[in-house]
Amino acid sequence: MKGTVGEPRISQIQIEYRLNKAGERWAVYDLYVDGVSLMANYKTQFSRIIQRGSFADLLKALREKAGS
Repeated sequence: MKGTVGEPRISQIQIEYRLNKAGERWAVYDLYVDGVSLMANYKTQFSRIIQRGSFADLLKALREKAGS
């Protein structure tokens, strides 16, 4: 599904949702903003943390971001 957000004459950002049907419901599994995949961005960030440290470091960073 594609769309745009922003003021028509000032600035618009292209947004594309990638959907997957799960049973009777549709679920968003990726979001592209101006052609950049949110999922790919997270994957790159997570891989970097794991390469520099460990999976435990990734979990710690995610928990800190979530505030738990």
